[in-house]
Amino acid sequence: MACLFNSIVPHRLSKLWQDDSHDNNGHMMSKLGAWEGETKILVGIDIGTTYSGVAFAFLEKGSSQVIHRVTRWPGQDAREQQSKIPTLIWYDSNQKVCC
Repeated sequence: MACLFNSIVPHRLSKLWQDDSHDNNGHMMSKLGAWEGETKILVGIDIGTTYSGVAFAFLEKGSSQVIHRVTRWPGQDAREQQSKIPTLIWYDSNQKVCC
């Protein structure tokens, strides 16, 4: 499982999330201790009435537990990376925001 995470995920998806191990000022945030259970991928989806968000964690035995937030969304200005996106939105076939 570690091979899959190390070879695919960081290279193809890393631009989509923010690692919560550092705050916005580059300071290290507290992490939970090392994961002692089975290897898991956890995904949390918050669907709100106005905004929604997604967070996830890769849990591997002996590795630090770090939560990652998705901060890039189709049609979003690259300068406005946010962990929340409007709940009601429609994308056309070119992934452009329509409404």
